[in-house]
Amino acid sequence: TEVAHCLVKTQQMLQLVGCQCAITGLRAALSQTIVDLGVTLPSPTLADLAAGLAYALRSSGTRMAHSSR
Repeated sequence: TEVAHCLVKTQQMLQLVGCQCAITGLRAALSQTIVDLGVTLPSPTLADLAAGLAYALRSSGTRMAHSSR
């Protein structure tokens, strides 16, 4: 429960200074604890780092181009 509390507080602090964040890679046990506590995370939660990077790129309007060498 302490980890869930820290995640919420960290996200709230980041939002106060104008940052957007997303949480990636939560373990199943922590996800279940968050749900059991009725905690609502203020930012999106994504399955893994690749999903987080894709979300960040979409959110910023950045597009990736494949480069062949």
